Amino acid sequence: MNQKYKNIIAIILAVWIFAIGFAVGKDAGTEASLANGTQQTTEALVGEKPTKPNFSGNNGGTTDNSGANNGGTTDNSGSTENNGSSVPTDPSQYTDEQIVQMMNYYVNLVKAEPDMKATKTEKVKVTVTDCSIPSLIGTVNSIVEGFVGDETFNYTFANNYVSSTDDPEASTSNTPFSLIPPCNKEFKVSMDGIVDASASVDADGNVTYTVVLVSESTTLSAPEPFYNATAIGYLNLASLDIPIAEIKKADMQYPGSTISVTVDANDRVVKLYNKLPMSGTGEASIKVATGTADFEGALDETWTFSY
Repeated sequence: MNQKYKNIIAIILAVWIFAIGFAVGKDAGTEASLANGTQQTTEALVGEKPTKPNFSGNNGGTTDNSGANNGGTTDNSGSTENNGSSVPTDPSQYTDEQIVQMMNYYVNLVKAEPDMKATKTEKVKVTVTDCSIPSLIGTVNSIVEGFVGDETFNYTFANNYVSSTDDPEASTSNTPFSLIPPCNKEFKVSMDGIVDASASVDADGNVTYTVVLVSESTTLSAPEPFYNATAIGYLNLASLDIPIAEIKKADMQYPGSTISVTVDANDRVVKLYNKLPMSGTGEASIKVATGTADFEGALDETWTFSY
């Protein structure tokens, strides 16, 4: 096989590595997963319901709202100091800090819900913007399309565990805590990890809390974006085992993920939405051949819940 074809294979492999990380790794039980430790870990954890933040009667005090969560701590992110002032009853008037606390509470609440039905819809997009042989970009993008796309999975949870699912990666040992991002860990956003927070109330009384995370960058040797890892997940290509190739470079940018949680008039979580945009430069080699490619992509994941 001549060097040209070796180079082409290396370029395509670099793309495959990224595409596999998006389309397959996101549900795998390794840190190559976007969900960062998901349903195929040795033991799925069960979440404990957190304490709801109380913004009233807290004159000058601090709201900790902490609780045990399988050895971890549920910290609903920060203190609230009312100093005797009135607390708005309309969530759209909440401060950023209050919105952060409410989001932490509600996402961890649904992760600890023992009995419900859930539907997960994933929309994955990856586009190659540059590579070692620019004339191959169109071909490479056609290959990538075979690895990414839209998927929908349905789950029924009973007494914490999945009783039925059409997700081939899930099993009856899975729980809401192990499946809902961040998988098998407590959800947490904090004031220093966001650039925006908002809340809205619709005509039916449903409240939606939304935050946008700070921008983060990672490398192959330091692949974890701290704020994304504790709220959604991340793409860790360092842990992928590709026998025929070596990953040389995986520089990733997470320019600002969006998370929103919607609560109905009965104070139940009915929707969780995550958008994880990213871009990066990857490089892989097969023996003496090396291929590089630049990428743009995003994972849109929507969970809906019924009780």
